[in-house]
Amino acid sequence: MKRAGVIAAGESLPEPEQLLHLLDSTDMVLCADGGFDVLLSLDREADLLLGDFDSSRVSPENAHFKHYEKAGKVLRFPVKKDQTDTELALSYCLEHGFNEVLLFGAIGSRLDHSMINIAMMERFAKQGMSIIQYTENNCVRYLRPGTYRLPKRTAEWYTSFMLFSGSVRLSLVGFEYSLDREILEAGSSLGISNHILSEENVVVVESAEGTGVFCFQSRDRKTQG
Repeated sequence: MKRAGVIAAGESLPEPEQLLHLLDSTDMVLCADGGFDVLLSLDREADLLLGDFDSSRVSPENAHFKHYEKAGKVLRFPVKKDQTDTELALSYCLEHGFNEVLLFGAIGSRLDHSMINIAMMERFAKQGMSIIQYTENNCVRYLRPGTYRLPKRTAEWYTSFMLFSGSVRLSLVGFEYSLDREILEAGSSLGISNHILSEENVVVVESAEGTGVFCFQSRDRKTQG
């Protein structure tokens, strides 16, 4: 499997140690616009910078940016364009044969950007490239029809399944609330707030139309004190 790591604007990110660990598991690290700021703060080298760089605090005249330009590791796009920098980065990964992308910093306070970055997971999955999104308190997958095993997390993490259109038959084994080919429809809360009890859990998604399901592993925001 060929895996890429893509860092977007970086508003909500995993802890630095976890982020670096995940990036080390990839074959290429790509920064979309403001993602470059994140990587600089981690003192980590990128393989490619991509975007219009209107969200980055690093000026194109900055020595770090010039270093990447000199090495031929910058793809610049105009500010006025038909795709977001995140979509351009994901399209680059697809065109270059990556099977999986770990995406960071693509979900945040801008609900419009968050929703389209989640919705794009379905489109790219249908083209053969799976995307796993990580934030500080969430991990999001899109599961096409098939059989899966999900990572078991600590009790503070909930696992939820939902659709934005259509329906699937969902089976869950090794969960607090098991399901046996239950129909899960768009807009239903049936799949919300479950817990994985076993490392040997099984998730089966069935759909004659090829519809998949979004899987969210989420925890409440940590508070101080």
